[in-house]
This record gives sequence, C-alpha cells and structure tokens, in this order.
Amino acid sequence: MAEEGKKRAAAVATIGVVGAAGLAAYILSRKPAPPPPGLPEIVSNDLTGPSTAVVGEAVRFTGVVGFKSPLPSNATLYIDVYVNDEKKSALSVSVSSGASTASYEFTLTFTEPGTYRIYTIAHW
Repeated sequence: MAEEGKKRAAAVATIGVVGAAGLAAYILSRKPAPPPPGLPEIVSNDLTGPSTAVVGEAVRFTGVVGFKSPLPSNATLYIDVYVNDEKKSALSVSVSSGASTASYEFTLTFTEPGTYRIYTIAHW
C-alpha cells in the first residue's frame, strides 16, 4: 500500500454491526514500510475497538503506531481512516523527539447493520 513518495503502514479491522448489541470480530494486520530519509521505519500499526457495535451509536477505535527507533526530531504522522475502502477521515498526530510510539483514536457511527471493514494507513 505505498504511493510514490509516501511510505505507509496499514492496520485492518472487520466489525459486524447489528441492530441490537452483538459481537464484533476484529482482524488485525501489520505491514512495515520503509521510512523517508531522517525518520524511523513504521514497524506496527495496531487498531483496537469494542467487541460490540449498535446501529446509531458511536464506536471508538484506538491505534498505536510503533517505530523501529526513537524519533530523532519532532514529526507529524498522518493516519487515514477507511471504511469498506472509502476514506472517511484523516488524522494528524504530533510525535515528539525521542518517541518510539504514537497513539491515535477516532469514532465511527454506523447507520446500517452489516459487516464493515475498517482500516487505517499510517504514513509520514
């Protein structure tokens, strides 16, 4: 999942949304990406969320991006949020010099029951 000039790492989750409380299954994956000059490699992008989802209620997701080594200087990490391959939002996370990880969070509200594939792509 790399575009020319941008290095990315993805985290994927599949969630089943029901009209009443029900279970949601998550499938997580990590894809390392080579870093741009001067920044460490992104070695993980872990996405988590609740085990249930209900139509019309906000669902909170959290993620942690791991770096191969501490940042040599302050940087901005970008997180793109997708639902069923449609980009829903873009986040920017300020990461301080010396950090080995960066955390992010977002909420989604589903208007229809079904199974949704949620994933994030982290890139510099």
